[in-house]
Amino acid sequence: MHKENTPQAVQKGYADAQNNLGYMYQNGKGVAQDDKQAVFWYRKAVEQGYKRAKEKLKQFQ
Repeated sequence: MHKENTPQAVQKGYADAQNNLGYMYQNGKGVAQDDKQAVFWYRKAVEQGYKRAKEKLKQFQ
């Protein structure tokens, strides 16, 4: 993860931070569990070529 905190890194479009936010929503870590939000953030990371997020998205198919 980037040295910046997650909200700032997500706003700047860092794929690893977007993937982390997807994980947080998928698992209810620090936020309410929400599969739709998890998929949204994983897709954002995938759009930037983040392979780990692509694997996570497969869990929702």
